[in-house]
Amino acid sequence: MNSRITGIDETDLLVLVGCNPKFENPVFNARIKKAVTKNGLEVVVIGSAPQTTYDYLHLGNSTETLKQLAEGTHPFSERFKEADIPMVLVSSLTLERSDGPAIMNYINQL
Repeated sequence: MNSRITGIDETDLLVLVGCNPKFENPVFNARIKKAVTKNGLEVVVIGSAPQTTYDYLHLGNSTETLKQLAEGTHPFSERFKEADIPMVLVSSLTLERSDGPAIMNYINQL
């Protein structure tokens, strides 16, 4: 994430990749909930679907989903391009996987 925690107040689309902010950063998770409620933040998840107190769209569980999003072939790609200030949050555990470099490559393509 190349933003401050307060950056969540400015973004209109949050993509969570392989993370669950409820456990990894509860303060940030509370900020996400507030942004969803007050600012209409749209949250999408790639990876395991966490239990949250806010609604989100689950795009898929595989790196293929992330690859398609980066290449612009996923059905959600157009919405991602339309976002004014998208934010992508990737878990450090996701980057420690054997395919972590590929995941980071896809993130950089977004």
